[in-house]
Amino acid sequence: MKRHYFVAALPLLCALFVAVLPAMAQPPAPGGPGAQSPADRQKIWAAEASSVAQIMGLPADQTKKLVDAYTAARDSQGAALRAQREKSGGGGEDARAAMMETIKAERTKLDTALKAFLKPEQAAQALASLGTFNRRWDGIAGALETLGLDPKVKLEVQKLVVQYVVDLGAAQEKAIAAGNMESMRELSRQSKEKLDAAVTKLVTPDQATQWTAKTASMGGRGGREGGGRGERGEGREGREGGEKKEAKPEK
Repeated sequence: MKRHYFVAALPLLCALFVAVLPAMAQPPAPGGPGAQSPADRQKIWAAEASSVAQIMGLPADQTKKLVDAYTAARDSQGAALRAQREKSGGGGEDARAAMMETIKAERTKLDTALKAFLKPEQAAQALASLGTFNRRWDGIAGALETLGLDPKVKLEVQKLVVQYVVDLGAAQEKAIAAGNMESMRELSRQSKEKLDAAVTKLVTPDQATQWTAKTASMGGRGGREGGGRGERGEGREGREGGEKKEAKPEK
């Protein structure tokens, strides 16, 4: 029975593992992963949704709807995870199962919201990246806003980042399906290295240096992508998606 549940929950586990690595090693940057205010988080999420809309070629009215739907979904996910965590009272298999159900419900809600103003194929395209609720993407998007890129170059980098989010999610799902959890760290590192190599070909040497420094903690290094760590990582997502850390001043 447990095995059946695990297989059925593969997409949810994928979203969980993609989302659990906030940028913890780098100092806070304006709009970056160290920023904790609601306004900063809203700006990062809006930048992510706007980049997806631009890549998809959506008109201004649909872009606004996409931004609104995604930012609302991120707030809702954070609140739902906090509520679930408080209700479960800790860890354990039951708590993890409830957490995965919460993630599934929030993803479904976002999917429904997207389908209200996008065609089915458009909604699926947007959900492939936005539906991961990817905290690693949050850090990268925040760093990207600080590089001062030419708009055309920035769009090309955003395309690479969005594809990185989608590809990493798919690769991690395959790793989970194969039962090879250890491989997730390596594939995360390789995916980030591939992204770095592509980005450095588009930007100036100085911008490449900045990119490397500001996104270095988002490459899936070390042992931070395991089951126990993953659950605690989702706890951080819930807190940073809500109000728990807002009173803590930035350093």
